[in-house]
Amino acid sequence: HLGAYNCRTIAGTSQISQHGLGKAIDIAGVQLDDGTYWTIFDDWEHGVIDPEAPGGQWLQWFANQLYAQWIFNTILTPEYDAYHDDHLHCDLTPGEHEIH
Repeated sequence: HLGAYNCRTIAGTSQISQHGLGKAIDIAGVQLDDGTYWTIFDDWEHGVIDPEAPGGQWLQWFANQLYAQWIFNTILTPEYDAYHDDHLHCDLTPGEHEIH
C-alpha cells in the first residue's frame, strides 16, 4: 500500500481526509498466493471498459468487488483523476457508496 493513516485534509479543502481519520488506505498493488504481482500503475488499463490483459482484468475485478461487497464505501480508481494514477483509494466515508 502507499499509505493509510495520515493526518491531513482533502487536497484543496479544509475538510479532514478519511486518511486523517484512520478510515482509508491507498492500495498500489496486489500479490496473489501464486506470487503473481500486479500494480495499479503498471497494469490498470486506463479508459477501458473491458480490460484485455490479465492484470488489468484482475485489478478491475478487485476494485469492483471492494465496491460490490461493501468492503469500502468509496473506491477511487485511476479513472477518477491523475492523483489516483498509481493506486486505488479506498475509504469508509459514512453514508457513501460509490466507485469512480
